[in-house]
Amino acid sequence: MPTPHTRLKNERHERFAREYLKDLCGKQAAIRAGFSPRTAKVQACALLTRPDLTARIGELQRQVEAKIEDAAVMLRKHLYAMATVCITDLYNDDWTLKPFDEMTEGARLLISGFRFKDGELTEVKVLDKLRAMELLGKHHAVSAWKENISIVDVDTRVERIRRAQERMGKRAGVRREPVDVTPIQKEIQS
Repeated sequence: MPTPHTRLKNERHERFAREYLKDLCGKQAAIRAGFSPRTAKVQACALLTRPDLTARIGELQRQVEAKIEDAAVMLRKHLYAMATVCITDLYNDDWTLKPFDEMTEGARLLISGFRFKDGELTEVKVLDKLRAMELLGKHHAVSAWKENISIVDVDTRVERIRRAQERMGKRAGVRREPVDVTPIQKEIQS
């Protein structure tokens, strides 16, 4: 078995392990690793039963997962910095643009571009701070931006209950007085 961070001795096996992670399709990984398309399926099956190769695939998968987690941490950090920055952090007291080394990290991240005219800085373009807050909220499952998709029409529901009560009474051959649903209606509306 290979030790951590050890490549396989056979270069095609190493390429197969790396290619396999792209789409988890053994046949396609074997073809991309240089095996014959005619025998790729059989080769992939044989390779995926080798303990050294499956251990290498697992090691590479853990490396990919670590990189993804690092990227997610960095993204959360940047979104938080952008969401919590104040636009005044970009400027001095006289509203001239601060030098970059004096800006907070969040302020630097908020800048998306500059506009110059005749060699003079005329405009600083900033990213949408609200969008950064929205993405951060979605990531943390705050649901602060979740919209109400439908609002129940209380009068319609009450009317449906009354009609159902009348139908039930007709089927039983008994004329029943409908149940007063006004208190329920008031409770729902309040």
